[in-house]
Amino acid sequence: MTLPWHQNAFAKLKQMIDQNHLPHALLITGMLRIGKFELMQQLVGVLINNDKTIDKDNVRQELDTSVLIRRSNYLNMIYCRAGEINPTTKNRSKNIRVDQIRKFCETLGKTANELQIGVIFYADQMNVNAANSLLKTLEEPRKNTLIILLAHNAKSLPVTIVSRCQSIHIGPAYDQATQAWIEQHIEHMKILMWRIC
Repeated sequence: MTLPWHQNAFAKLKQMIDQNHLPHALLITGMLRIGKFELMQQLVGVLINNDKTIDKDNVRQELDTSVLIRRSNYLNMIYCRAGEINPTTKNRSKNIRVDQIRKFCETLGKTANELQIGVIFYADQMNVNAANSLLKTLEEPRKNTLIILLAHNAKSLPVTIVSRCQSIHIGPAYDQATQAWIEQHIEHMKILMWRIC
């Protein structure tokens, strides 16, 4: 399901797929909790299913793909994120470290007949050495590889990284479609908030 405030961004991505112009690297940005991960999931769902559209008749397959993506079980997809255990300090890292990016790039560098997808979230948490390590992979993209960087703020990333990615920004929408979606989902949102609090 496309969230109303994702419609423009998803339409742009879908057009790239339809015209066979999907770049080797995407940078998806937007404020905290606007749904960058969900937009990435929707894009990957289309790519994995080798389908141009995900329609209502295909809900089960969409959900199964979503579960696979969320659990990192899609064989040709890897994630890199902050919060992993630092092998030196044995503590959780607040940043994405250079050793994580090196492993990420090495895994993506392996030859694959099918599309390989690498997701870095949130890329604005990379330290300087990690960003520099990623740069070489972005400069020399491999065939059948898509790197998706999710970030809250593109300005926190080095210009050299941003310039090598196709940027997709998700902004808040204050229109009738968003209002209708909120009204339709308000009860579900209240239940979720009640469970969290």
